[in-house]
Amino acid sequence: MNMEYSCGAVLYALKNGSPRYVLVFDSHYGFPKGHIEPGETKEQTALREIFEETGIRATLDTDFCELDEYELPSKPGTRKQVTFFLASYDPAEALPQPSNEIKRIRTVSYDEALPLLWHPNLKEILKKADAYIQK
Repeated sequence: MNMEYSCGAVLYALKNGSPRYVLVFDSHYGFPKGHIEPGETKEQTALREIFEETGIRATLDTDFCELDEYELPSKPGTRKQVTFFLASYDPAEALPQPSNEIKRIRTVSYDEALPLLWHPNLKEILKKADAYIQK
């Protein structure tokens, strides 16, 4: 079994005390993420991918760390493991803009984000992230 490794983050900004989540869309909605490049740490990968996909220079919270692992339908015999951190930004400083890698970006509340995430693992990660932010 081959393994591929990626990193990303649940990206959010606080607006009136409530988190607003940034979801990126390529073939479906998810969180900013991408492959670890040679010599990069997981944290560096997450920050680079957030910037590449949204234009945001985020602050990473590595105390929040969730793993998602799944088979890649496009590559039989290959599994992908994604490490998700939590990342925040100041909406007064920058607004997310889709890059050429991403078709669209939505900045939404938790209640709006949950149904947009098609994968059950991502819904679970969002639930954990939201509970972590709220405490």
